[in-house]
Amino acid sequence: MAIAVDEDVDIYNAEEVLWAISTRFNPAIDAIVIPHERLHPLDISIPDSGGYEKRMRVGGKMAIDATKPATGRKEARAEYTRIDPMGTHDATIENIRELIRRPR
Repeated sequence: MAIAVDEDVDIYNAEEVLWAISTRFNPAIDAIVIPHERLHPLDISIPDSGGYEKRMRVGGKMAIDATKPATGRKEARAEYTRIDPMGTHDATIENIRELIRRPR
């Protein structure tokens, strides 16, 4: 699976990638599925049908486009301005997050 995001998303932060998927991804038009592709033989999510597929399993691959509209569509792109959720910079919430992150 491949996920495309914009430059304002930190690809090393899973929360940000999931945020981009949940706010910029429409499954009806932004999902690309490629069927009948060779996959790794140890990928147990693909059924084993014997024969050639036993050595190299065959299944589907998927791409997710979680990007804003193209730069040429300025009005549509402007609608995707990033907004912080309520309480993002609240010191109390930050203290709770810090307590949760500490190893036990």
